[in-house]
Amino acid sequence: MKNSILYTLFCLSLLAFSSCKEEEDEDPILPTEFSFTSNDSLIFETSGTLPYAVSVQCESAKEFGASFQNVTGGFYFGNQSLTIPSNESRNFNVQFNQTFATPGVYTADLSVSIFNENNTPKTKTVYFVYRPNCAYNFRNHNIGQITFVSNGILLNKNITCAYNTSGQLVVSGLTTFDVVLNFDCDNNTVTMESLVNNGFLTTGSGQIEGNEIVLQMYSDGVLHSNSRIIP
Repeated sequence: MKNSILYTLFCLSLLAFSSCKEEEDEDPILPTEFSFTSNDSLIFETSGTLPYAVSVQCESAKEFGASFQNVTGGFYFGNQSLTIPSNESRNFNVQFNQTFATPGVYTADLSVSIFNENNTPKTKTVYFVYRPNCAYNFRNHNIGQITFVSNGILLNKNITCAYNTSGQLVVSGLTTFDVVLNFDCDNNTVTMESLVNNGFLTTGSGQIEGNEIVLQMYSDGVLHSNSRIIP
């Protein structure tokens, strides 16, 4: 009888131990909680490189990988991916080439996940913006009119205009040198990059009138010519 009782107690102990073991084995491994922050957009006026920071917040000491997918519109990354420790920030170097781009908003997918863990990445949409200044609107103008003060004769010129990587308008063919214009878009004014031509300091200033540019050029401070840049 005593042996039977002992045997029963032994079996109950085994059953309880097995039940506890099952409960221990079935406890789920909770995923690591984390979040990240970054700007929603990055704006370019011309070709160039700008930093784009990504910060990760996590109570555990982890390393995270950040990367962009589905990038279009002439935007590139010096670092294809970043390694970011918990509670720190790292920068992508975002490069933009305006040569084959048109002004607008381009989307890209930013993804952040934990290295060496089976986890679901966190993602967000980032907006890369190409927003040139108002000089861009004159890049295809191809007619120039210039009147030199010395003789008062109006000359019609075939010109080319280009929006350069400094946000300026470069006008070729209007006179013997390229005219490089800086724009104050808020005040509808332009100023010419000064240069020395035939030993004289040449400067210029002008106004935006609708879709035309009126420009006065000076030689050593004396009015040299009046010109107009039109479509």
